[in-house]
Amino acid sequence: MRWVPVVVMCLMVTASSVISAQVGSREEAVQHFRKGTAAYRAGDLDEAILEFKTAIKILPSANGVYALAQAQRDKGDLPSALRSYWQYLEMAQRATTPANAEC
Repeated sequence: MRWVPVVVMCLMVTASSVISAQVGSREEAVQHFRKGTAAYRAGDLDEAILEFKTAIKILPSANGVYALAQAQRDKGDLPSALRSYWQYLEMAQRATTPANAEC
């Protein structure tokens, strides 16, 4: 029974580390998304695409994928833009569809 407090302490430390990593990852993704947005507005589509892809890799989001698709479209990479638009639609639909909805 002496080991129970040790196990509990280890679990608490691990849980706080995971939460900190998630918050840090979210902040990092937001920074990349903002850099991508700034690059897009400045007309640097290659940089925008790179930053949006990095943000999505860290924290996948429908908004990030949509921004990526817009940059790809404006660059003229229509096949990639189309794939990204489809990915956006799938992500957006999953986000708005109740898990237990019956058709």
